[in-house]
This record gives sequence, structure tokens and C-alpha cells, in this order.
Amino acid sequence: MAIESKHGQALAGLLPPVSYDPNGRWLALSLEVEGRMLDRVSAKAEMLRDAVDVSTGIFIGDWERVCGLTANSKLDLATRVQRVIAKLNQLGGLSIGYITQVAKDLGYCIKINEPQPFIAGISRTGDMLWHKDIMWTFFVDVCNPTDDHERFRAGISKAGDTLMGRYSDPVLESLLEEVKPAFSRVWVRYLGDF
Repeated sequence: MAIESKHGQALAGLLPPVSYDPNGRWLALSLEVEGRMLDRVSAKAEMLRDAVDVSTGIFIGDWERVCGLTANSKLDLATRVQRVIAKLNQLGGLSIGYITQVAKDLGYCIKINEPQPFIAGISRTGDMLWHKDIMWTFFVDVCNPTDDHERFRAGISKAGDTLMGRYSDPVLESLLEEVKPAFSRVWVRYLGDF
């Protein structure tokens, strides 16, 4: 019996040449059955790989649905793929540049700093002694708070003035909570807080 499946032939090639005869009836049958199963698994894996990669155009209708785009079969496939990729790029990113750009688009000037824990042999005198979990925190320094505010000062402020301990901007803070990585913490520092 001849082995016809691609993976069956590969399995037969793995057998020691003297100990086994790949043309034997039962062995060839077993190799063919296992080879066909591996051929099917390989085909499904390729289909899955193509489905995950939006640039192939396979399952483009599903990609459009997931991204909330209106499917338009009159457009050529390349245009539809470009639309999906553009939408995916709008949906988010985990880079400092992406978060800074999103804030800039909303009119905020921010700088992001990532503190590092103190590491013996690397850190120097004068470096902040952060806890090891500080690596999951990043500081967002807001350059231009949207409203002017004044802190209460003895001798300058008068009765009835607000005791402003800290400025906050709920719009910016909720935006940062949306775009930050899920496992991290954001510490927003406004002008005057640092």
C-alpha cells in the first residue's frame, strides 16, 4: 500500500530504515491514517493563521463586523483590508507615543515617565528608592491643566477661598484609564503637584 498523504510520507521517513518497512500493510495503513489527520490539522492551522492576519483578506466580513465597519462588497479587497487595519490602529496601543498622541488629539500636553525600581549595582546614589512593583506604574505629567487654579496660601488667600489640595481632570484621567495596559497603574501629576 502506498502512502499518499504528505505528513504520512514524512512520518515514514522518520522510521529507522532497517527496523521497519514503511511499505508493510499495517504500518503503511497506520502511517496513512495518521498522515491524513495531520494534513487536516495543518490545513486548519493555516486557515486559522490566515484568519488572524487581517492583511490576507480571509474573513474580511467578520473583521469589519468586529471593528464596527459597514461591510461594502463593492469595494475591492485591498481597500477593505486597509479600512480594517486603519480601524484597528485607532483602537489602541500600548506605547508611550500612542498614549501621548491620543492626549494631544484631545488638547492635552502630557509627558510619560516610567520609574524603575532600585537595583543594586545599577542604581546610583540619589536615585529614588522605589518598590519593585513600581515597574507596573507610570507617571503622567500634565503640562497644561485645563483650568487655572490657585492653592490656598496663608496671608494671600481669604476666607471662602477653596482649599485646593490637588487639581484633577476627570476627562483626562478616564481617558488614561481606558488606554493604559490593564495590569498597570497611572499616577497623574498636574502642574504644581511635582
